[in-house]
Amino acid sequence: ARFKMYADKMQDVLYISNPSENRIEYLSPAFQKITGIEPHRVLENWAGILDAVHPEDRDRVQKTFLENREKGFDLEYRLLREDGEVRWIRDRGFPLEDLSLVAGIAQDFTDRKNAELERIQSEERLLLALESSGVVFFEWNERRGQVEFQGGADSLFGLTKGLEQMPIAEFANLILEQDRDLHREGIGVALRTLERYATDYRVHRGGQIRWIQGRGKVIYSEGNPIINGVFLDITNRKLAELARAESEERLQLALSSSGVVFWQWVKSRQKIIFDGSASTLFGLPPETRYLDATTFLNLILEEDRTAFEKSIGQAFETFEHYATDIRIVRRGQVRWI
Repeated sequence: ARFKMYADKMQDVLYISNPSENRIEYLSPAFQKITGIEPHRVLENWAGILDAVHPEDRDRVQKTFLENREKGFDLEYRLLREDGEVRWIRDRGFPLEDLSLVAGIAQDFTDRKNAELERIQSEERLLLALESSGVVFFEWNERRGQVEFQGGADSLFGLTKGLEQMPIAEFANLILEQDRDLHREGIGVALRTLERYATDYRVHRGGQIRWIQGRGKVIYSEGNPIINGVFLDITNRKLAELARAESEERLQLALSSSGVVFWQWVKSRQKIIFDGSASTLFGLPPETRYLDATTFLNLILEEDRTAFEKSIGQAFETFEHYATDIRIVRRGQVRWI
């Protein structure tokens, strides 16, 4: 009576089966709630339960039960209810003392299983996205001397496909020798100061030089500082930056040769900012990049100064183009600008 009272209140199914006679001796009330099957339909023929097992799992369940009923079993399978709903069941059975009966507990863990499957699918989608984007998650562990990867490290660094970790010393050899000190310094500073890690360096991959950026944050794991972060291929961006820098250098060279100076008059700060060879054009020190308005006006011949100020003022008021000719004195000579 006490056993029945306990079993009636359980959310899991308690059962006792007699395999030799192909019969169920006892089923707790939770059975119908979980399976949707009326108990009387399976008490005389336990194969009725097997019929409800998902077709893809049925042979495995039957084989496990028959081969392990004398020593116990623990298996997971899907149950297909008559209403079409699929439920995940964890079934644990063990033989009773005379070995002719098997007692078991069947637990519906559908919600937990679905959450686990969703997590796995989410991780697979993330890994696929990482492999497509060229981003690799990493964990840098100095104490263990290992760096672990998650994502397409094989594509990013040209490593063996599926490689998930490697010694830190071997990883350093992937980096161009000229950049290794920069990489080590970045890691060392992050671990000492607990600040974020961010370093760009070059690696050899498939006969090409690729730019890699490492970014990460120091955390503590079991009292040991490690860096969790990402590696990403920034080659295209780096090449664009280098091309832009070279273009700016060529422009500056062209400006220096042509005597053209770009300038910006910042009214609120009364400052003139130069981009080009202002030193050559106005006879200023080579490092000059800006002047205050008063100093700049004093470079202009006094006879032209009022007209220049009026022209600048009108440009600010009307937002129209500014154009005027002025004279300056440069190295004792009057030059028209």
